[in-house]
Amino acid sequence: MKFLKLIKLGLKNVTSHKKRTFVTIITISTLFGVLLCFSSIINGLQNAIIKWSNTAFGEDIYIITYPCGQGVISCDEEKASNTDAKSVAKKYGGDFAGTTGIYDGLGLAIDKNIALPVIREQLDPNTPNILITLSDANAMNLPEEEKSFMKLNNPSEQKSNELLSSSVGKIYTDIRGRTAKIVGLTAYSGNLKIAENDWETDPLDIYLGQVWTEANSYYIDGDQLIDAKKSADYVYYVALFKFSSPNDAYQFLSEVNGRELFGDRVAAISGKMELLRVIGFFRIILIVTAIIIMVFSFIKIIDEDSKNIALYKTLGATNFDIIVTYTAYLIGTTILSILFSIIIEIALSLITSGIYSSRLIDLLNGHYIQQIHDFIPLIGFDRTVLITIFSMLIPTPVCLILTIDQLSSKNITKRLKK
Repeated sequence: MKFLKLIKLGLKNVTSHKKRTFVTIITISTLFGVLLCFSSIINGLQNAIIKWSNTAFGEDIYIITYPCGQGVISCDEEKASNTDAKSVAKKYGGDFAGTTGIYDGLGLAIDKNIALPVIREQLDPNTPNILITLSDANAMNLPEEEKSFMKLNNPSEQKSNELLSSSVGKIYTDIRGRTAKIVGLTAYSGNLKIAENDWETDPLDIYLGQVWTEANSYYIDGDQLIDAKKSADYVYYVALFKFSSPNDAYQFLSEVNGRELFGDRVAAISGKMELLRVIGFFRIILIVTAIIIMVFSFIKIIDEDSKNIALYKTLGATNFDIIVTYTAYLIGTTILSILFSIIIEIALSLITSGIYSSRLIDLLNGHYIQQIHDFIPLIGFDRTVLITIFSMLIPTPVCLILTIDQLSSKNITKRLKK
């Protein structure tokens, strides 16, 4: 009962020192709230990219690896079949899905079942069928004299759908003169960017710029490719792996040289992980800042309460009782700071969502050739958000350790004599 009374007395200090406590709470919660908001927005963007990639390319994630390394022009099928990446994939729940070839460095042959979500036109059994990028589709629709100056910036939803309707079903000719029927478009090849011009930078581009799509031309593997295989000067065989979880695929690619076949799920996670290092650095700075703020505020409160503390001691309160009382005050201040920081995080994230949602929808629909118009909430929670919240508890014990001597009878007496 006595312990509970001491805690209750300590929590009363939160209201008895309203002004100082308010300043402390608002300062700490604002600093951490902004950091939490940053983490939340990154998670919201990552979730949106994964959602659009899943819709455009199916939920299975296919990874190709380069058994002979990149930079060489050929690699035999046996080496691709016996790749060491099989054991790594198994560790992360991935399945070996066979091998396939890149012919003359111009196009990768993939099974039609893998490409089904992307195929928009009936396959022609009499000719090779191909999926091309939005950039290739754009080049096909330009006059010859303009192609060398052509640059397709992040296309809008309208532009992507125009390129889709004007390209699918046509005959594509590669630089070696080989032809194939276009049965679908993959994606825009390049990094996501919400700013309209190359020389402009939007705050969201800090993350979006980390997400890079390495889109290529993909031949649909089938009997009609036999002649193309025979006529190729060189073939680079790659190993193909299938994953059901973006996080597993990301872990796999952190150990193996390769890339995602369709979509940006791995790139979305990778971009977030890059920024987590920055968040971790700022988290340390904020923890130190919060400790400094709480220490100075706490010392000032103890100084103002010197008479009360002396009165408590004359009434029989021990040093332990005083420590418990003021520890309760610190904990109460910390809990309120956490609650306000979460409120600030949610409020800022929702405001950002309202500002950017329509622009992001157009960007992602253009990038992945989709027509999804769901509101994009830039709010997401992960381990980083939880770590940041729990890190707000660190200043309390540190502050108590640094100021505990200020609660001694000797120091209280000194302050009363001034």
